[in-house]
Amino acid sequence: MKKIFLFAAAVVAAMTVNAKVYNFATITANDIQTTADVTANAETGKITIAIPGDQSVVEVRLFEDIVLHYNSKEAKNITVDTKNGYVEFPGNGASAEGKALVTVENLTIGDKVTFEAANKGTGDVALSAKDGAEGADVALPKKAKGAEGADENGYIWVTGEYTATAADLTISAPSARIRKITTPGGEQAISNVDAAEKAVKTFENGQLVIIKNGVKYNALGAKF
Repeated sequence: MKKIFLFAAAVVAAMTVNAKVYNFATITANDIQTTADVTANAETGKITIAIPGDQSVVEVRLFEDIVLHYNSKEAKNITVDTKNGYVEFPGNGASAEGKALVTVENLTIGDKVTFEAANKGTGDVALSAKDGAEGADVALPKKAKGAEGADENGYIWVTGEYTATAADLTISAPSARIRKITTPGGEQAISNVDAAEKAVKTFENGQLVIIKNGVKYNALGAKF
């Protein structure tokens, strides 16, 4: 009997736990909300967000729950590459003049958020927890063609995980490319794809019934 209940619990967990995955392959210039100038190149698939260079913080909302912030003394660009599915921050150089921040909103305290990122250059770069985030710095290996784990362009992609300590989680990602952000919830790409439907648990005639996508299952995962 114990094995049956453990199996039933596993079935319920598998039906209710999903991941919301944000990627940048299908966003358009019209989807981006910002006061900065935004231009798109249909041939290259790249969208350029111009940072004016007056040290004011520029906010860039790429999706309902994903916001970028950047400021700089020099004019620079944030780039979204829709063909290769990543967003790229310009480098900060040796000084602290730039601030490249990624905020994930509408979280629950304790949520785990992961960022798949790569160093866009050959300097020392790391993902770092900032406001509402808890977790160790994650070093991004320097770009190097032919290096172990590098892709064909020399980028080495690593994953950093942070725990939300508030509803909004913010990390620093200077001189980084980010191609995937994952949070708890239904799977969702940057293009407003509907989240996966969660299972509903109820009781009928004293028996546990799980309803998923309009189909009923018993506690053992068998369809009615």
